[in-house]
Amino acid sequence: MAFLKNLAFGFYMSVLAVAAEIVGLVYYFQNQKTATYGNLAINLVTLWGGIIGIALIALLVVLSPMKVMRARIMRSLADIAYVVISVLFMWGMAVLVADRVNLFAGVLTFNKNPQTMADTRSAVIAIVAMLIAVIFALLSSFMRMSKTEE
Repeated sequence: MAFLKNLAFGFYMSVLAVAAEIVGLVYYFQNQKTATYGNLAINLVTLWGGIIGIALIALLVVLSPMKVMRARIMRSLADIAYVVISVLFMWGMAVLVADRVNLFAGVLTFNKNPQTMADTRSAVIAIVAMLIAVIFALLSSFMRMSKTEE
């Protein structure tokens, strides 16, 4: 129970970033199976960027209350990890947008029917969820995960 009492606001922001990235990845996979966007290959930057970012956040959450994080080098590595997380999330989202932008234009110009609009909706939800994950990851980088951090 002491672990829960020791959590700071950065922890909750990190959890929200992970949740938003998972939602974005789920909608990305759902969008990959649609008729409109199914011919596009799964982009490894979007996939592995999200997975590695989530793993780094999990590592920071586990290590933040430990005494090992009080060392100067570990705090520097944690700061670098926050930057890497934000870059991975943003890069994955940018690649997703780049893959979908031409098909968005085609759907909204020529093929505006309920099926293609539903397919486009899942892509837009994935992009927005990943953008929210980027924002939460950036905000959590400025806040402490644990109240024992200096």
